[in-house]
Amino acid sequence: MENIKKYNPNHIVTIDRDYLIEGLTIQESSLLNKNGDLDDSTFEELEAEIIEGLWIYLSDCYVNVESRLAREKRNVNAKNSNPHYVVYWRNESAYQLEFKRIKVYSNLSDARNFIHDGIYSNSLDEFKILEVRDGIEIDKKYALKSNQ
Repeated sequence: MENIKKYNPNHIVTIDRDYLIEGLTIQESSLLNKNGDLDDSTFEELEAEIIEGLWIYLSDCYVNVESRLAREKRNVNAKNSNPHYVVYWRNESAYQLEFKRIKVYSNLSDARNFIHDGIYSNSLDEFKILEVRDGIEIDKKYALKSNQ
């Protein structure tokens, strides 16, 4: 098994040749040589593509986390806003049959973005957003999301 490691003072990326070969689909098997292995030039191209994709992915992750942290910081005292929006969640498969209050936001956009991010949910989760005005929940559902 051959591993190629690219070093930087802040990170190490290991790309395993055997792992790449095992992960090839039938369509991608044209990348293999007659011996069922990757030529060095093909491996180097795959390595470069993976590293480039990794940096793009990491950049997106940084932006997403920064956005979520800013949203949560903006809404620390959201329950004191009038109106504010309450996000409810349930997952009947996880024995959470009734909607449970999980987040409060000072604006509808942030509440919807929380649901849209989907980092806290799976395909069986359901969400709804209700407005609270003057301490009273308005029965108008601003969002109802089921991932099913």
